Amino acid sequence: MTSSAQQEQPSWQTVHASPPQVKSPYTPSEALGDLPGVCYALETFLNSRMLESEEYCHKSDVGKERLYFATGYGLIQCVKGLMSYADEDLLSAINHTKHGNHIASQHRKKAGFFGSLMGSTASIRSMSDVERHAELTYAESLFEKALLGIVYSGDWLAFIKEALNMRTVFGVYRHLGAFLDEADAAYAASLLSSSSSSTASSTPSTPTTTTSRSSLSLSTPPTSVPPSPSTLTSIPTPTPTPTPKKPEDPTIDAHFRSGVYLGVGMCNIILSLIPGKLATLVELFGYKGDRTYGLNLLMRAGGWSTDRSESAAEPGVSTTHEGVRRPICDMALLIFHLVMSSYTGAGVDIVVASRILEWNLKRFPNGVFFLFGAGRLALHRSRPRLAIHYYSQAMASQIQYRNLDHISYWECAIARLALWEVGEAVLAEDKDGG
Repeated sequence: MTSSAQQEQPSWQTVHASPPQVKSPYTPSEALGDLPGVCYALETFLNSRMLESEEYCHKSDVGKERLYFATGYGLIQCVKGLMSYADEDLLSAINHTKHGNHIASQHRKKAGFFGSLMGSTASIRSMSDVERHAELTYAESLFEKALLGIVYSGDWLAFIKEALNMRTVFGVYRHLGAFLDEADAAYAASLLSSSSSSTASSTPSTPTTTTSRSSLSLSTPPTSVPPSPSTLTSIPTPTPTPTPKKPEDPTIDAHFRSGVYLGVGMCNIILSLIPGKLATLVELFGYKGDRTYGLNLLMRAGGWSTDRSESAAEPGVSTTHEGVRRPICDMALLIFHLVMSSYTGAGVDIVVASRILEWNLKRFPNGVFFLFGAGRLALHRSRPRLAIHYYSQAMASQIQYRNLDHISYWECAIARLALWEVGEAVLAEDKDGG
């Protein structure tokens, strides 16, 4: 009965019915034990209970010494600062992200004198699970600190300084992505060799020529699977295409995978959005973005597909098997397909966006970010009245981060103008300005 009940459970069903207990005292070697608590805090935040999420992170790590709670609390402060643009909020966010970056540095592997001679992937392979996660959180907190520094200072000197930090972030993600590709390729090769040996041992009575042909015909298709990441990066395609499911190394946890997919995917998308002349300059330093590859990585975190069949409407990864950064990957996809589509058309897929949005609205029915996304989707489909409905729901869903309402007011004004309700549009704009 239990197994059948688990099978019938919706893929979007939340895993945490109550706040998970945090183990004390804290030891760095057990840092990954805080991941269930961080998952709960993220779900609470995305359900428009921001202050409750912030309070839970603070009470769970008052001293701000835990890897994931310290960096997660810094992320919340980063979002708050970017929403308000108030100097005190931005300064508080910068200090918390700096501290989170420092905590992540303490959990990273100490580089020896000959550490650089090992090579990037060899060094990551020798790390423990906690040290690999520390590399991820270090890159994430450094990115947040760089973004906040650019917003707060606004001068060219700070921009150049933080651009160097961005270069460090891209380098860390590049090494982590290469490590993940090598680990998956090695695992796929081991599966191939074991299946070939089992096939040969199970058919001992067949002639030698027939066995060799059958083994070749069975082994030829899988050998094209491991090199798929390199072929995706070198062969550009106009839109994201569904790729076959690659064998994944089971020794690498889903939380680490989702972080690598998020980081490498976003780096590729950001670099692909750089204007042509500046992109040529960036390529001189060895950085080139592949938008298709980046979108595929973000979709891989949730198991999404561009296939138009009904069976592909549900994600391949449920909440019970997802990584902690999977909701952020989904939000990044929605921002690209529904917001950035106003500036670029390459890679935009409204069908994929609608599937991601529908699933996440079931999971976060009061989530202000996803309700806002539903309004954008309605505008894309030329349904301004429905868009106003979703924007109104977004404003009513939370009263904690009031600055989020200004986005909805502006979007409502645009939708009212589309309906030629000029008076209501002016009132909405007045609310936004006031």
